[in-house]
Amino acid sequence: MRDLRTSRMIGMTMLALAACGGGTQTQRDDTTVEAPPPRPAGPVSARGDTDVRARVGRAGGTLELGNGARLEIPAGALPEEIEIDFSVASPAREAWDDETKRALGPVLEVEPPIRSSGDPFVVSCPAMSIPDGWEPADLALGHEEEAGDTHLSGATRTRWQMWPARIQSSRFVAEMPQLGGHRIQFGVSR
Repeated sequence: MRDLRTSRMIGMTMLALAACGGGTQTQRDDTTVEAPPPRPAGPVSARGDTDVRARVGRAGGTLELGNGARLEIPAGALPEEIEIDFSVASPAREAWDDETKRALGPVLEVEPPIRSSGDPFVVSCPAMSIPDGWEPADLALGHEEEAGDTHLSGATRTRWQMWPARIQSSRFVAEMPQLGGHRIQFGVSR
């Protein structure tokens, strides 16, 4: 009888140890799926050489390229999380001519099209010298926008619109209520 009680006590002790994690045997369940790490609640900060992608939500954030170009998305500007691609783009010769417009700084692209539901987006890059014969008041951000029609080939037709820009803390800066998913570039325009 004593051996039976001892066996029961040892069995109960082993069961208790296993339940508390103190047992020597562990059971592995290969079907367990780990939860993804939580997304940061604060603003996003991402950097890339010629291209940077980041998921940006209501907290906003800053995307920056190696050439110093920056896209700032204020808190509350986006109603939901979206993946934004900010990159160096192909040249925009068609936007600038030597007589009434002249390009300054890199050609950039923001995809997909985004519209602010709050404060405007801020696009900036390191300032360059304003060419002779032009004034700081001539500074603009050229923004390629859809023209609303298509070419015969079916390609989307675009046009360049000039938005006001300024020099602030040695940077060209423009505030935009929306970015159309096409190229942008600072320059001077009359």
